[in-house]
Amino acid sequence: MPLKIYWVFSSIFIEVKVDAGLGDRQLERYRIVISSYDKEKQLLILLSRFPHEADEEILDSNILWTQIGDWFREEIGTDNLEETSKYLIEQ
Repeated sequence: MPLKIYWVFSSIFIEVKVDAGLGDRQLERYRIVISSYDKEKQLLILLSRFPHEADEEILDSNILWTQIGDWFREEIGTDNLEETSKYLIEQ
């Protein structure tokens, strides 16, 4: 089940994957569901460990876990973090 975020003008579905692959037509099915919401902006995002090939009409963005770590390092650095937080960011 994807993480669902709703705002006044937006619906965002975020499918999170670590080691599992996508199910049969999983992103297509999510696109159908999100398209049924009456919102100006509808986004389907895949957060995964590895890049996935997907039709641009179905998937709006594929964000990698390594990108999340890069963003944290760029925005807050690692100097003042606890060891556990540093470890998670460096993964």
